[in-house]
Amino acid sequence: MAPRFVADDLMGRFMADARQLGWMVMHSTDSRTRATVAGRKVLIADPEAAGWPTLFLVHKATGRAMGVVIARELEKLTGDQERWIEALDAAGVETQVVRPSNELAALGSLHRLVAA
Repeated sequence: MAPRFVADDLMGRFMADARQLGWMVMHSTDSRTRATVAGRKVLIADPEAAGWPTLFLVHKATGRAMGVVIARELEKLTGDQERWIEALDAAGVETQVVRPSNELAALGSLHRLVAA
């Protein structure tokens, strides 16, 4: 029986492989902001930040950037995620949705963007 991959395992592998290829990797754990309200730290939803890709990669040697959404195999993207993917694409930043079934193809994209 094949092992069951969870999103965190996939993300960890993808981040490690990207770094080996010379990519700088930024992982935003939460697209919401933190503020102090009445002496307590609270999360405040930022509607503009919702849906930002899980990872943002920059390859200093080539000047390339890439957004990465890590998703479970059957997980549907949110409207906010689709909005960010479209906006980044319009800005010339490729954004990939990486699932266990396309992990190797996504790594191929990292190689391609470095070689281009």
